[in-house]
Amino acid sequence: MKKILCLFAAMMLAMAAFVAGAETPEEIVSRMEAAMSSRTKDGIAMTIRVKVPIVGEMCTKTYSRGKKSLTKSNVKGVDCFVWTDGGQIWTYNNKTDEIYYAKGSSSSDNDNMDLFEGIADGYDLCLAGEDEKTWTLKGSKMKTNEDDEAPKKLEIVIAKGSYYPVCLSTKMKGISMRMEEITFGITEEQVTFNRDKFPGVPIIDKSK
Repeated sequence: MKKILCLFAAMMLAMAAFVAGAETPEEIVSRMEAAMSSRTKDGIAMTIRVKVPIVGEMCTKTYSRGKKSLTKSNVKGVDCFVWTDGGQIWTYNNKTDEIYYAKGSSSSDNDNMDLFEGIADGYDLCLAGEDEKTWTLKGSKMKTNEDDEAPKKLEIVIAKGSYYPVCLSTKMKGISMRMEEITFGITEEQVTFNRDKFPGVPIIDKSK
């Protein structure tokens, strides 16, 4: 019996050490933000899926590097491409087969890294689940959160080891959004509008 009690005590100590060393949801999110911050100069790409009642689902692929970005989307069979560099915007869709040029705000920053900065501020977080590769965190909006545009609920899946976000899901006013397929390493060429790739396509200047 004494040996059994000693074994039980050892197991309890091991469990206590494990619990003490376990990360809280807030610590996991903080490490995710630090991991994202370390990749700021690399650029980021992600897929954003938005479901709107009646309209249906819209899938958008975004690429950003600093002030430059490219957004690819398909709405009801029409492919649309939007390039921005802060000061300029080029838009093309294969239905009109035209390029529209407009001026943007030179102070704007299109880096999607910012989407994850402070993402859980104003939310009560809990660990909803985990497996060998990821943690799944769920957040509920606090009563002290005065941001009217902030959704009531959100879910973040974070990779163990790297602490990179795997996906972010939320829903507001019947519209659900999911950001996934998050990768790093975007080149300047990928997010820069290249006129040579659209030979013969007219450019309509909307900046005047």
